[in-house]
Order: sequence, then C-alpha cells, then structure tokens
Amino acid sequence: MQSNIFENLNPYSAKISENSRNTEMAESKKKKLVEDLKRFEKLDTSDHASKLDKLTIELADLNKKKNSNKSAISSLILRDTFSEASAGFKYNPLRLIIKNRREAAKQSKEAKEKIGFLRKEIDTIEHQITTIYIKKSNLIDEVEFKKEFNLDQSKINLNMVQSQLDKLIIDRAVLFIKFDKIEAVLKTIKDHIKTTQIEINKTQADLATAYDLLEQLENAAHGGERKAIHQACDDVFGYSSPNKVISNLKVKIQGLERSLKKYIERAKQTVIKAERTISTVVIDGNNLCHQRQSKNNKDGKFIGLKALSPLVRKLKQQYTVQVVFDNTITRSLGLDQIKTSLNIRDVHIVNGAADEFILDLAKDQDTYVISNDRYVEYFDKLAIKEKRVLNYEMFNNNLKIYDIDIDIDF
Repeated sequence: MQSNIFENLNPYSAKISENSRNTEMAESKKKKLVEDLKRFEKLDTSDHASKLDKLTIELADLNKKKNSNKSAISSLILRDTFSEASAGFKYNPLRLIIKNRREAAKQSKEAKEKIGFLRKEIDTIEHQITTIYIKKSNLIDEVEFKKEFNLDQSKINLNMVQSQLDKLIIDRAVLFIKFDKIEAVLKTIKDHIKTTQIEINKTQADLATAYDLLEQLENAAHGGERKAIHQACDDVFGYSSPNKVISNLKVKIQGLERSLKKYIERAKQTVIKAERTISTVVIDGNNLCHQRQSKNNKDGKFIGLKALSPLVRKLKQQYTVQVVFDNTITRSLGLDQIKTSLNIRDVHIVNGAADEFILDLAKDQDTYVISNDRYVEYFDKLAIKEKRVLNYEMFNNNLKIYDIDIDIDF
C-alpha cells in the first residue's frame, strides 16, 4: 500500500514509466528500419526469376513422380485384393487351393513391401515439395520487398525515429530532475505517511489479537478459563476486557486514518505547488487595497498601498509583476501616486470593472493572478480552468500567500 501511495503522490513516476514505454517502442521501430535498410542494400534479386523457373520445373517433376507413385500403390492394392480372392475360389481342388494361397501370400507380402516403400517415397517427395514452396515464397517475398521498398522514405523515417529517441532521452533526463525535486519536497511528508501507515498496520494486528481473545472468551468452558483470558488481555493491552480494547483500537485506527488522509492531501497540495512554473503575476490591485475585518465586512477596510507596496517589492525579486485596478481606485489614489509607490511601470487602471481584464492578462500558462475574488462568472477563462488564481490571507497587518511562500508584515 505504501508503494502505491508514494507512486501516486509523485506525478513524474507515471510520466517516467510512459517515457520508458515510448522509448522502447521507438527503439523497436528503429531496429526494424535499420534491419530493412540493411536487407535492401544486401538483397540482389536479379536472378530470382530464373530461380523461380527452376523451382517451378522441380515442383512439376516432383508432383509427377508423386502421382505416379500413388497410381502404382492403387494398382498394387487392387492386384493384391484380386490375388487373395482367386486363391480361395471354391471350385479349386484342395491341393491347388493350398498352392494358390501360398503364392498369393507371397505376392501379397511383396505388394505390401512395395506399397510401404512407395509411401515412404511419397512422404519424402511431399517434404521436398513443401521445401520448394517455402523457397518460392521467400523468393517472391524478396522480389516484392525490393520492388516496394522506398529507400528515401525509409531514411526519412529512420531520421524521424532517431530524432524522437533523442527527444525522449532529453525528456527523460528532465523528468528525473523534476522527479527528484518533488521527492525532495515530499520527503518529510512521506516520512509521516510511512510512520502512520506502519502504526495503522500494527494497530490492525492488535485488533485481530483482541478479536481472537474475545472469541476465546466467548468459547471458554468455565470461570477459570475466562479469568486466564482476561489476565492475558490485561498483560498485552493494559485492559482486561477484550471489548474495551477493541473499542479503543477502532477509535485509534480511525484517528490514524484521518491523519493519513490529511498527510496525503498535504502531499498533493505540496506537489501542485512544487510543479508550478510562474514567470508573471497579475495582482488584483483593488483587492489588496482592502483588509477585511470580518466575514460580514465584504469590501473591508481601505488600507491603500500599505500591503501592496511590500508585496510588489518582494514579488519583483522573482517575477514580472503587473498590477491592475478598476476605476474606483481613483477616488482614493492617482495613477502616478500608485506607480511611484510601487516602483513599477506595469500599472493599469481599467475603465470600469477589472476582473475580466485581469484574467485576460493571465492567458499564458506561466502567468498567475493574485486575488481573493472567485471569478465565478468567468468560468471559461484559462486562468480559472487551469486554477491559476492564488488566494491570500490578510490579518492584523500580515499578508500570507501560501502558494508562493509569501509572508509579509506591513
């Protein structure tokens, strides 16, 4: 079970296996192309027509000989049958009958020997005929292969397969690098998963022991046996009641399984985070200029650029940063003031609502949006489909964006 859990946690396990399968198929295809090219270059079919003519003549001669032998066998069988009938003709005197039967027996023996010889010869001929058919088939195949083989296209195909192999080898190296990166970030979580799974297995074994003690208790013949079983249960588990132990162990297993589920979910989120490639972030400016005081405080308290300025400063160290506002920001801040404070050029105030404009800026796979808006009505935008909107937490003048390891006091 642990092996399956760990393989499923690292998405590059399956990708490496797929790469291996594709490499194996490409190698097989390359081998076949190389073999066909070598065969074409070595194959000389110039005298195949004369070879086929000779084999056809041989075949005709063998079939003629085979048919002749079959006719001879039929004649011998007919003669042998007639001879046996004549030897026993009822009007012959006794002396002649005996003489004729002896003669018939001699002739029958000779006939059977001759028939046996002819049948063996037919078997030999049939084997020779089969061999000739195989030779003819091979010669015809070689002629067809030579005639239909496209040398130029085969060379092109070989180059394509080799290019595919080269790419697969490079891809494999990249996959292993990514695999190792994921393994590194998962190490601590995997240790917890492994420890928890071991504990689950041990507790399940204890549960089986407790059930066994309970069964012994139910089948005990007298009070002395029951007392011994209770004592054995107390020695193993610290409780004398198997029912109590079973109840406790079930609760323990449930707790461990919940922990295991949480570890696995944490691992999946860690993988998603580690797999991200981010080059550009688009910040929903109006969002970051307000700090919610409570769930009912929808818009939140206006804090201006208090959180946004240190955030932009931090993000600029790793990413290209774009900040977009809707035009309601102009009630409190001017564009020049914003640019000066944020110290970036990519600041834009949309003439109206900014949501769609922000999502359109994030159409590339390596561009992410920072906002707490859900953008429900824009379900068709790529950034929404691909889950490239990063949420943040803001509380008591602290800003956290867990997906990109941002933790800022302002």
